[in-house]
Amino acid sequence: MAFIYEIVPEKDYEFFDSMHLRNPFGKGYIYVTKHSRWCADRKRNFFLVPLGGGMHDTPYFIDLWIDGEIVVMEAEQYGKRINGNVIVGWDIVNIIIPSKIWSKRNLIVSIIEEAMAELRQNDFEDMLKPRVTCECKMKEEN
Repeated sequence: MAFIYEIVPEKDYEFFDSMHLRNPFGKGYIYVTKHSRWCADRKRNFFLVPLGGGMHDTPYFIDLWIDGEIVVMEAEQYGKRINGNVIVGWDIVNIIIPSKIWSKRNLIVSIIEEAMAELRQNDFEDMLKPRVTCECKMKEEN
């Protein structure tokens, strides 16, 4: 099975809230709404959740939930002029991986690329291919 970009189905609301994704703009957690979207690979238990941002020098925040661990990412737009038009895409400029899954960092980068490609295909098909332009950082556990 592969990633599917979708509005979070009502049957998954409780699960979404149980992921405890941190609000990147303040205190507390992100909670599901009827407009919440994610890239879900239920078979492998991977969920990529766009959290927002990307305006006024603020990065775009994205979390990847993997079996109870949260990989935090920041993305910035990049652009290219093609046939006189400016086309944009996302550069993943920061990836913070919990130490518990640090040994899987190469797999995690490939999962990120796969999920971001699905997001682009379905929501932003006129965008450039997302790309990872950073080295992963390990998040030390408290």
